[in-house]
Amino acid sequence: MGQKFDYFNETVNKILEEMKEIRKENVKANGVNKKLNQGLYNLKYRLDDMDQNNLKSTIEIVGIPTVANEKCIDSY
Repeated sequence: MGQKFDYFNETVNKILEEMKEIRKENVKANGVNKKLNQGLYNLKYRLDDMDQNNLKSTIEIVGIPTVANEKCIDSY
């Protein structure tokens, strides 16, 4: 009975050590995940800012009919 108890105790200790290692890895992974999420947020913000700046200099002309084979120089 004592041998079975010792074996059980060793098994539990091994499982507890593995759980500690898994927790450490989980903490590291969560830290990396937070950094990546912050980086992604920053990139999205920069992209939105660039899109807004591009819209400032973009002109869209609507309502003018398209003429096939039009030569603008001949119109003057």
